Amino acid sequence: KVRFEDVESMISFGGLTVSKNYFVLDDPLRLSPFITLTAYHDFAGDIDATMTIDQNSANPIVLPVTTKRLQTYGEASIGMNLLSLTGKIGGAERLMVGSVRGDFQFGEDVVGGAVTAQFRMQF
Repeated sequence: KVRFEDVESMISFGGLTVSKNYFVLDDPLRLSPFITLTAYHDFAGDIDATMTIDQNSANPIVLPVTTKRLQTYGEASIGMNLLSLTGKIGGAERLMVGSVRGDFQFGEDVVGGAVTAQFRMQF
């Protein structure tokens, strides 16, 4: 059995994004490439827990467990946003929105990455 103390996070962050809009096909299509740099810091303390082994015996073993926070880490992102008005479909113009981005997280105790894509069309 593992029992955690109350867990809280106090994360602050700051970032900078640089982006530019490009209008294509006489303005109904907008492409916006971007790059973002973000720094995160968790001001909360480490996470404490206790692990009890053989809890139903007369002499259970209770071990303290502590998990260290990531403290400060960064993220670099690069991607592209899309915004477009279609031609008329069913008598009305439709809005299309999409994006693709790659994220890379880095720090003393973290290295990772992700790729995200989304697309929506208004009906």
